[in-house]
Amino acid sequence: MFLSYSTIENGLEKYADEIEHQYGGGTVLGGKTFGVPCVRLTVDCQIKRPHSLSILQYFILKAAVNNNQPTSVQQLALALELDKLFIETELQELLSEELVLAVDKDHFTITHEGEQSYKSGNLIEQLVVKPYRIFIDLASGEIMTDDGKFLRDNPWDDFPLPPENYVDYSDSKISKLCDVAKLRHVLTSSGIYHPKEEGEIVRIANVTQGGRVYRKTGLFLVQNFKDSALSFRTIDLETGKPRSDLEKVINIKTEGLCQLIMDRMGVDDLFEREGGVSKDFHPSPSSMLTMPQQLHERGGQDEIPHGNVDREVDSAEAKPRKPMEAQQTGAVQVGKGKVEKSPGPEIRLLMDRKIRPEFLKALRSASQDVVIISPWINREATNYEVLEVLKELGRRRVLVIIGWGYWERQEKEKRLPDPSLLAELQSIKTLDNVQSVAVVWLGNEHSKVIGIDHKVTLSGSFNWLSYRGHRTNFIGQTVTITDSPRVAEKMMEKYKGRFLKALDKLWDKYVRDSSSAGERDTCICAWSCLREPCEGLSAIQRLLRGGADRLKDAVECLERLCLSQRGALKDGRAVAASEFLVELEKTIESFDLRAVDNFSELKRAQRLLAEDVSYVRQ
Repeated sequence: MFLSYSTIENGLEKYADEIEHQYGGGTVLGGKTFGVPCVRLTVDCQIKRPHSLSILQYFILKAAVNNNQPTSVQQLALALELDKLFIETELQELLSEELVLAVDKDHFTITHEGEQSYKSGNLIEQLVVKPYRIFIDLASGEIMTDDGKFLRDNPWDDFPLPPENYVDYSDSKISKLCDVAKLRHVLTSSGIYHPKEEGEIVRIANVTQGGRVYRKTGLFLVQNFKDSALSFRTIDLETGKPRSDLEKVINIKTEGLCQLIMDRMGVDDLFEREGGVSKDFHPSPSSMLTMPQQLHERGGQDEIPHGNVDREVDSAEAKPRKPMEAQQTGAVQVGKGKVEKSPGPEIRLLMDRKIRPEFLKALRSASQDVVIISPWINREATNYEVLEVLKELGRRRVLVIIGWGYWERQEKEKRLPDPSLLAELQSIKTLDNVQSVAVVWLGNEHSKVIGIDHKVTLSGSFNWLSYRGHRTNFIGQTVTITDSPRVAEKMMEKYKGRFLKALDKLWDKYVRDSSSAGERDTCICAWSCLREPCEGLSAIQRLLRGGADRLKDAVECLERLCLSQRGALKDGRAVAASEFLVELEKTIESFDLRAVDNFSELKRAQRLLAEDVSYVRQ
């Protein structure tokens, strides 16, 4: 619900929206990218490295201890019934550790250290020096090791903290910032230091300072509408995680610091716009706790909106607008002020509490397939009412595919769907007992779009399958609904390729592991819903080529793919099914599937689908 004139920097919108979700009842007034400076250090560590003797090394030392004269390599090899090469290899390490001394090419004798090692079973512990590169965050004092998190040059301003709030990393303070215990913990946690293999870090021998690097960090100004409080939120833009350490520093009630940050973010003028508060307003300690009531006294059109408003002001707003009726009914303006209606798609604007009933109504109207794009899924929104509609669609053989995921990598998702909810969704079946709802992770998506039968499209700010979290202070939402086939096809063009790519990964998992029936059924349902059964056929052919042990699995997959396409076929879905039947017959012949035990089930499913296609043609 960003303000249309808000100073949210490009690329930060998704983080701002995430903050609003977590904050509940608030809005992000501004967001800017800063670079948090870090100093690069090379730390030379002394490592005590114990080394256990191998069995053969132990016997070599034992032979030398028991000999009053130099031991012969040749005689030792004969005594142990080993090739001389094995003795020479182990002897080299003992020589390098100075546990034995070479008398000549074939003889050696034991040293005092060698006798000690023989008695203890270990080599003498040695101190070795190994350099490690670390980074100290000057805003928090945090020690880090991952070079990939940092930028060499800072294309933004430094983070707006006064100098006294930055960490002192002078030579006299280094020992306190990275003491041995803390350094051991950081290096071990990062996986670049392995105590068992490398030995124990016992001392920091030397620290060399390098240049500065920067952590890309987002700073956001947030206002809570319930109590008008202002606060700052910070996010590490590399990891997507909040920087609570910075928030503790900058959310102190200091007028000078608040003013500095507001100036650097460029949001101070937000309160000076026409219709806003007076120009002599400046944040103060009290205003950081309570926003002046003038912000709520603008009235009329200048009031800060409580709903999602377009983040960018359309340049067309400056132009004279066509009458609303013309925009919504496909009418064409003729002459001065006259509107002549012409045939065209209907466009309706839905707002706030009217959206969900229309959403459910649109779902119920589906007769072929439904595509839902929803970044998040939870039980509060995907409740009994929604599940019953989906079950009703399943009984009518209407297929549904749901694409979810906000982050670009699935492991970064913080708001995962409840596993029991996913299981319930994917347990919904058609009358042929095949899955009718496919849930697929797409990722990197913030759109909320629904396509019905490739004809009707709903899009807007409303989260279809995830509750926004405002029961008493309802957050405004808008959705447009249109029955334009051209818009619907454009929407499918955008998402079909992404779905098919995601399905390839799921199918590969099933190919590797035949017990992954969930992935198999999801793929089959999704291919049919996307009207791409031939894509599914191609994937199943990969299974057929895998060998005779997977023939039965492949035939079962083909049977399910036939059954999932059944129904009152129309338009593109009927065409896709017809093309699939032609290619299926070729596949049966090419791979001689009639000889497979469960072919009769496939033949029955093939016949039923062919009957549905024939009925359409009649």
